[in-house]
Amino acid sequence: MNRKMLINGQRAEELRLAIIGDGVLEHYQVEKSEAGLQRANIYVGQVTSLQKNLNAAFVDYGSAKDGFLPAREVMHQVASAKPRQGEGSQNIEQLLQKKKPILVQVTNDAVGGKGAALTTNISLAGRYLVLTPFDSSRGISRKIEDEDERKVLRERITDLALPDQMGCIIRTNAM
Repeated sequence: MNRKMLINGQRAEELRLAIIGDGVLEHYQVEKSEAGLQRANIYVGQVTSLQKNLNAAFVDYGSAKDGFLPAREVMHQVASAKPRQGEGSQNIEQLLQKKKPILVQVTNDAVGGKGAALTTNISLAGRYLVLTPFDSSRGISRKIEDEDERKVLRERITDLALPDQMGCIIRTNAM
């Protein structure tokens, strides 16, 4: 069997490794350096362009490349225009306006020539809770399977004094 290991370290932020056996890819791995990662960070950005054909916006949030914000990731609470009743997904031009500031969170870091993937569905993960400022639902981690424990946690989560339109999820560490 003829095996080759290919290593690509051209970019400082990542190292790529591939193992090829008899011309067939057997293993592929990408290691990213922790420095420079932006995933889960929150930024105030500015809408630089609206792409009707992609139904998405590009947002300047301070990185070298503008971030990509699809219309499905725009929460109606932060949209420039409120969604019409009974209307499903809306056109990006109906949701956002060019040059307007917007609060975004990075969901996937920039890779190569592509900018980071963004969302306006902000979530703040803590040790015991995940706070969701634009989602009023309250939940419990699926990993907590004991029904008695879930019942106690459900009572505690309903007693939390949170502002309107703000919710949270109880994490496993809260047990």
